[in-house]
Amino acid sequence: MTVDSFSVQNKRVFVTGGTAGIGKAVAGQFSEAGAKVVIAASGETGGITAEEMSVGFVRLDVSEAEAFRLALDEAAVS
Repeated sequence: MTVDSFSVQNKRVFVTGGTAGIGKAVAGQFSEAGAKVVIAASGETGGITAEEMSVGFVRLDVSEAEAFRLALDEAAVS
């Protein structure tokens, strides 16, 4: 199934691990399909990757439940 199989135009997509590998590829595909993408990663270079991809970014350690909830809240308004 490809992203083109359904519309994500103007939908919000939150991708953890979106700065490299599969996560980055997924974020890129959703962005190209018109979604408003926010990537989350714990690394310091995530903001640079997000800027290069023209998507949003939040720093996140996914092992912390409260931090995850706050990151989702932040992504919802960005």
